[in-house]
Amino acid sequence: LAQAKKYLPQSEKFPAQGCLFNEAETLVDIGPSDDEPEMETVTYTRKRGRKPINPDLPREVIEYDLADDEKTCPCCQGQLHAVGVESSEQLDIIPKQVKVLRHERKKYACRHCENHGEGS
Repeated sequence: LAQAKKYLPQSEKFPAQGCLFNEAETLVDIGPSDDEPEMETVTYTRKRGRKPINPDLPREVIEYDLADDEKTCPCCQGQLHAVGVESSEQLDIIPKQVKVLRHERKKYACRHCENHGEGS
């Protein structure tokens, strides 16, 4: 009998458990009260992203550019022109000295392919 109690499947059903999880039915029977507000307003805003680096710190700009022979379009062999700069900042801490390294990567596009709708 002890081994049967220990190793046989156990049933966790008890007659008193039938009414444990019926809060939803009791709330529906009661209905909403008039003194409770129906809509809640959010009074806070979430801050996303990192804090900007102090603009008073000295900055060193590192530019990444393509070589002249790589500035040709692979489709039409036209000259690529700069369309923008993608930049990111990195805090560089050297003992007794702090500066910001600004990495700038130039982006290029082909005017001929843009005008004629070809992919580049």
